[in-house]
Amino acid sequence: MLKVNDYGKILTLESLRKVTIDSLVRLARLEVKKRYLESVDLGSDRKIDLTTSRIVNGGSRYWFLCPDCHRRSGVLYQGPNGLTCRICVGYRYRSSRYKGMVN
Repeated sequence: MLKVNDYGKILTLESLRKVTIDSLVRLARLEVKKRYLESVDLGSDRKIDLTTSRIVNGGSRYWFLCPDCHRRSGVLYQGPNGLTCRICVGYRYRSSRYKGMVN
């Protein structure tokens, strides 16, 4: 039997809010991942914040926020001032130090 609203229009499934098991599982995975990443002890007395960015397939990628410059970084290095990004730690890659020279 078709449902009709007060205006005499037939109600369709497209007009209803839809909840799928896949969407709930995706949300649960994201929440578990976020809580895990926030709870990991990095061995630093400084607070390391996390941020996310959207990726093409609709998901998200997690990043550290450097405590000094607040840039996103996938890697933090233990320098003299604690965990920071490669720019703030002030070191360079060996391959860029000797550019054009034979190692």
